[in-house]
Amino acid sequence: MKLRTILLATVFLTSVEATCKEGFTEFTGTCYKIVYTWVGQAKSRAICQELGADVDLGTIRCDYENQAVWKLYNGDSTLTSLAAAQRKVVGFRQGYPTENWYAVQIWIGLTGNTMKQKKTQTWYWDSNSTYRNWAKDEPNNLVDMGENCAEYYIQPDANYKQMWNDYKCTVKNIFALCEQFVATSGNGCGYNRKDTTTTTTTTTTTTTTTTTTTTTTTTTTTTTTTTTTTTTPTTTTSSTSTTTTTTTTTTTTTTTTPKTKCDVPGYTDAGGTCYQLIQITNLTYVQARAQCQSLGGDLGTIRCNSENEAVWNLWSSSSIKSGQPAASSAYGAYSAQVWIGISNTTAGDVTSGRWQNGDGSTYRNWANGEPNNNGMPNIDEGCTEYYISGSNQKKWNDYMCVYGNYAALCEVVTASTGYGCKAGL
Repeated sequence: MKLRTILLATVFLTSVEATCKEGFTEFTGTCYKIVYTWVGQAKSRAICQELGADVDLGTIRCDYENQAVWKLYNGDSTLTSLAAAQRKVVGFRQGYPTENWYAVQIWIGLTGNTMKQKKTQTWYWDSNSTYRNWAKDEPNNLVDMGENCAEYYIQPDANYKQMWNDYKCTVKNIFALCEQFVATSGNGCGYNRKDTTTTTTTTTTTTTTTTTTTTTTTTTTTTTTTTTTTTTPTTTTSSTSTTTTTTTTTTTTTTTTPKTKCDVPGYTDAGGTCYQLIQITNLTYVQARAQCQSLGGDLGTIRCNSENEAVWNLWSSSSIKSGQPAASSAYGAYSAQVWIGISNTTAGDVTSGRWQNGDGSTYRNWANGEPNNNGMPNIDEGCTEYYISGSNQKKWNDYMCVYGNYAALCEVVTASTGYGCKAGL
């Protein structure tokens, strides 16, 4: 018997580079295209799907991709001109005294039977994405209109630009965000499909049985008086050759996924969350937020004690620390701190507040007696600062949004955002 074993190993590497269709623009692995539609969301979705079996209304997974949509729109003069013209036409037809901008936005692929309830909100693709960037007080299902679809604001008002609104699905809108879904979709948010290694091992075993032929000869002698006769009978036995082949194939796939992806310049990995502290030179809360958005993020969310400590560690090693004004300076003790992304606080309610990036975190770290809305007469303390000086370091204080502050905590949301809180790090 002969035994032969053959081992074959093949290794395949899947590239992380996206292959976007013609007309689509790549943003770190994600392929987007904005198209003119002037129809409701369902028909806009059909228009996207006509671009290919792998195309649908787009998913926005993090601040980086939200900024990418704005860059795509704002960088195309054809789109901006269409929007400007359409705003005037729609306003005139519907009897608005000024331009109407609700119907001159971009449909995105988020929908829900009751949009006000986050658990019912879902993306057509990448349904696991939890990122949201709702405008203030949205989604609100205005006067029960059945606003079960989402639009991306491109209208000029800085308070709404790049934010989202729930809108009636059947109402016409001017644009739709189409996305070609590829293996690298979401890489800019850290979703990554890093290189995938697939090893295939094939074992072939061949068993051969050799043919055997046996010949038996028998001699018989008979003697008579005059003659001797010899007879020799021959018997032949044959066996047939049999070959059995057994093949076993084993395939092993290993995918490496990073814990974080702080690809936007200037941001630092803080246990999976991407933070950046910036000096803002006495800017108000709204102005500070605009600065963070210009850096590809938003005012930061703090979800647990480890992230609160991470902000302090970031401050302690920051180059802007040396420029912090003294409490006795023109800034004053309360204006020498760090703006963070929680607003809409209520005096005496330690659970109050809303994070700007839509995060549902309930973590709070108020200083004793805060929030108390104890500001100037007729000026609400509706925004929040993180103490980097004084006796309440690392604690939070509600402060007047229209007053300036020294620094701001910016954050880029990625797939690993909040990892340190979930892992108990």
